[in-house]
Amino acid sequence: MELHRQNQPAPETGTSFLFLLIARLLLILGVFGLAFVPLRGSQDEWWHLKTGQWIWQHGGLPTNDIFTYTGEAMRWHNHEWLSQLGFYGAFRLGEIAGADGLLGLILFKALVVVAAFYLVAMLAGQRLGSRLGSVACVIALVAADISRRTIHPRPPIFSYLLFALFLLMLYAWKRKRIQSRTLWLLVPLTVLWANLHGMVLLSFVAVGAFAAGEFLENTRTWWHDRWAGEKTTWRDIVNRPFLFLCGLTVALIIAAMAQPSGYHLFFLGRNFTADPLLQQIISEMKPTPGPFALLDATRPWWLIDNIVASPPGFWTFWVALALIFVLFLRNRFRLPYAADYLLLAFFTYQAVMHWRLLPLFAIAAAGPAASLIMAQLETWSPRRRVIQPALFLLLLTALVGWFNFTVDENDTFFERNIDMIQGKSDNLSDYPAPLMDYIIAADLPDHMFSDSNYCGYAIWRLSPEHHKLFTDNRFDLFGSQFIRKELTVFYAAMKGDRISGKIVQEGWREILDRNNVNFMVFRPVDRPSLHQALIASTEWRMVYYYVPPEALPRQWPYEANHVWVRNNEQADAIAARSEAIFKKQFPRQPVPERVYDIIRKQQQTPEQP
Repeated sequence: MELHRQNQPAPETGTSFLFLLIARLLLILGVFGLAFVPLRGSQDEWWHLKTGQWIWQHGGLPTNDIFTYTGEAMRWHNHEWLSQLGFYGAFRLGEIAGADGLLGLILFKALVVVAAFYLVAMLAGQRLGSRLGSVACVIALVAADISRRTIHPRPPIFSYLLFALFLLMLYAWKRKRIQSRTLWLLVPLTVLWANLHGMVLLSFVAVGAFAAGEFLENTRTWWHDRWAGEKTTWRDIVNRPFLFLCGLTVALIIAAMAQPSGYHLFFLGRNFTADPLLQQIISEMKPTPGPFALLDATRPWWLIDNIVASPPGFWTFWVALALIFVLFLRNRFRLPYAADYLLLAFFTYQAVMHWRLLPLFAIAAAGPAASLIMAQLETWSPRRRVIQPALFLLLLTALVGWFNFTVDENDTFFERNIDMIQGKSDNLSDYPAPLMDYIIAADLPDHMFSDSNYCGYAIWRLSPEHHKLFTDNRFDLFGSQFIRKELTVFYAAMKGDRISGKIVQEGWREILDRNNVNFMVFRPVDRPSLHQALIASTEWRMVYYYVPPEALPRQWPYEANHVWVRNNEQADAIAARSEAIFKKQFPRQPVPERVYDIIRKQQQTPEQP
């Protein structure tokens, strides 16, 4: 590791302000376009909304779980309550304004995301100056695109915003732009962060990285002075800035406990990060796919089509990482601050190992990347330096156009923006409103069993007023204890079978009986083993189905959401109510009883655990 002097921003010219203004406007438009999109596939937003609604209506936090009947005796350490309240407030404002509540929520999310990456531009701009503001905006826009797969109306967006703010203040302190006493503002900000999202741990990780960086820089200077024959003492290493940062780190750790979960916040993450089963199930916890892992060679002109029109979702990250590495080599492994090395190394590793942490890499790498780019730009001749602002403004314009108008994942981000403006804020296929309407209207008996992959919308519509769920994906609360039982049922596994490396101790029928499950909702295409077992059983009866709009005609019986009830003395009455509701909803489709007769005659290969 070799440190060198901080790059000094180049002197400004008369056109700097105009270039900077245009660049920032392009950045805002580009990031807003990536964030102002309909909900699609994601489920967590709904249970966050429902929790915010519950808090608003009850004027306090739930102490135990309120959404499941299996976990209702469990203490719920809800450390994200302030985010949930804010999301519900944005939703209600959307409704009060006469628009869709989701429109208000997604607009709020987009504004928070724009603010976060505007701070990233400021973070990069610290190293570049306003003359090269277009370069800083390029870095921020690339950071936003790296993060786009994790930009949802969920509490992490506040962590992105506050993490960028913390780094901005810490680097400003390091550059002697603000005084040490100003950094004490990080303490109340940490209290706010702790009640917004569990990533508040990043607050003292960031300050701790600067404390460690201060120690390394002092040690290097002490060693150099000692070899030069100068008089040195241990106080040259453990100096006042280092002690100040250590004290601030301790203060932030204490401040992080100023939320309903107290010290439990520090251990909640282990419920899913240390669980082998959940590491297999939670896709966001998996390593980031390689740059060419998602290319499709079966498409015509597949290389151009994949790279230009529809690049893999993680392609920007790998390209950015490669460019940083090349610039790092060209700059002889030099960065201005020791904290740069620590933050860049730590968050690069985290991003490679867990793609849900890509935004943290994108934010932490902004400052070091700006320094590396600045070091290369300083080597340009004076004549070439004149065109730098215009050149990067052109690059920024091209990236905004590419990311928003060209990159196609079923549709472009611009097309999704148009959908939002036209009021298409969600997708019926992902959030089946008719199915939920039926469950409410059919007066089904309590104790529902459903797929936790689709639990968020079910919580929003059903729980706790109508039906509590068997389990959902709040893994920081439940760990894997209920999801393992859910998998046992979905695989129709018997006692002694093996699922995910463990022997099943309780068979699927026993789990349903012991928890008094009275009806089930799932898609046969997702859970063929359970579907096959229910067809062969006389204990259960299908009484309803909902076909998503995009289901293929020849596959629709299996892509539909099926509702099964226990075949007991209540089944006939439930089936009659269900058929009446179904005929009102879908008068031209075959009634459930007819479909039930059809699928009973068909066979399907069971899914293997």
